[in-house]
Amino acid sequence: MSILISIIIPIYKVQLNYLRICLDSLTRQALKECEFIIVSDGAPEAECAICEEYAKKDPRFKFYQYNHAGVSATRNRGILEATGNYIIFVDSDDWIAEDALDFIANYIKETNTDIIFWNYTFIFAKGKKSFQYSQGSIPSLDKKSRKELLKELFFCTQDRFVSLASPVNKAFRATIFKDLSFNEDLVLGEDRIFNLQVIKKGYSISYLDKNLYFCRVNASSASHRYRPNAFKTLLQYINQMKILAEGQFNNEIGKETIIKFIESFYTDFFHKENPHSFSQNIHAIMDIMISKSFQQNIESCDYTNLSLVRKLDLFFFKRKNRLWIYFRAIAASAQTSIIYPLCGRH
Repeated sequence: MSILISIIIPIYKVQLNYLRICLDSLTRQALKECEFIIVSDGAPEAECAICEEYAKKDPRFKFYQYNHAGVSATRNRGILEATGNYIIFVDSDDWIAEDALDFIANYIKETNTDIIFWNYTFIFAKGKKSFQYSQGSIPSLDKKSRKELLKELFFCTQDRFVSLASPVNKAFRATIFKDLSFNEDLVLGEDRIFNLQVIKKGYSISYLDKNLYFCRVNASSASHRYRPNAFKTLLQYINQMKILAEGQFNNEIGKETIIKFIESFYTDFFHKENPHSFSQNIHAIMDIMISKSFQQNIESCDYTNLSLVRKLDLFFFKRKNRLWIYFRAIAASAQTSIIYPLCGRH
């Protein structure tokens, strides 16, 4: 039997009950022309034992173990093992709808497009939010729509484009991976960079208006953990975006620079695990703000589609205003539950 769809699931330090929910959602799929490739990225023994359990009871599961190398390397390893005509990625703490693969398989046969994407639902502790690209499915996106997708990958201005940055709610024709892979040198932003590369290639794209992917948002995820030198890491990702933009989208890239700069306040400088004093962190942030590279990134920004706070950020950052940095630092430290004395922490 030929395999139509390969699903790749990287696993590394996921809560065991979340992992079971994920794998159960795959087990419930009626489609037989599929395979589930679980790839351990140096996962703990308890996670591996669960994966082996599922591989024994359902022949569609295949389990591979490797040393820890990061999610990009793990996805790339899964791609090498895949035999399906299309590849789908599922994160190990997420899940898919019970009838997801039936809908996707039928749409693959109906449209024969290179990429299919569908709706994405965030699951929070106290609710959920779905992101729908369009009212009704679109068997083939026209050139104008694909150009819009590309622009929105540089800076998402509307809720309906939020899920574009991730590879998980999409089916990719397997031949795409002959020329492309996930950048293993990027610690963050590798998903968006990969999708940018794919869209730039001009592959045919269709949209399936179904809620099929459910993403769990939890405080222990990578986006909430302490990341030393976070902005330096994020800047690597932004620089990759600039290369792919080829001189376009300077406005969008500038806005992304500001967003990631502020994000680093929470994931690095004023995270509760940061060992440095308030004063040390303030000086480090100000050095970034006045640097030539930062100012060059934001110089083409305008105020379109920005919230009031973002407009203030842009206004004061362009003017290298240190007082605004101080106010933003106080706000960030309060939200991350860090109490600093005004003279700094020793």
